Amino acid sequence: MRTEFKREMNRNYMVLHPETEMNETYSLRMLSENRITGLLPFREKRVDGESYLYFNITSKQALSRMMEYRSFTAKEIRQIMEDLLMAMASLEKFLMDGDQLALDPDLIYVDPDDLKANFCFIPGTEGSFEINFRKLSRYILDHVDHTDGDAVVLAFALFRAGEKENLGIRDLEKCLRAGERDGKEDIFGENTGKEKLYEA
Repeated sequence: MRTEFKREMNRNYMVLHPETEMNETYSLRMLSENRITGLLPFREKRVDGESYLYFNITSKQALSRMMEYRSFTAKEIRQIMEDLLMAMASLEKFLMDGDQLALDPDLIYVDPDDLKANFCFIPGTEGSFEINFRKLSRYILDHVDHTDGDAVVLAFALFRAGEKENLGIRDLEKCLRAGERDGKEDIFGENTGKEKLYEA
């Protein structure tokens, strides 16, 4: 069953209030009892029998807000992807469902100085990691700095990866390695060259 949320904001916390009761006791317990690398610090409060999910966003800004008046550099894209890989590895360690990792730019919170990212894990949400990542990769491609050739190559490689089925950690690692090769070979082993990727 899909869980709908209402979102509230204050200075230090993003608060999500599920409109239906969640049946995700394992995930809630793991989030509450552990500091999971790559995820926003979390605690649950129950008021009048209803659940409120508190995510600590102190000193962080939503990625969507940060990118309102600027564009991604290659270094920033790589930072976000490395943080995402770290979060995914943490979820695997705790046997948690990566499909419930929020990849909406409104729900990814970053350090304003270097865009180091922390992600929001929302128990009870439906969806798929592949679909969520596809939307994030499209967002990155739409906001890339077109004067930074390396950023364009990396953003396009991520977008291509997002079109694959059964996307996983290994695919994202290939994208980062492709970016480090300066666009001479894309993630599918094709000698495309930076110019061809940029035109695409």
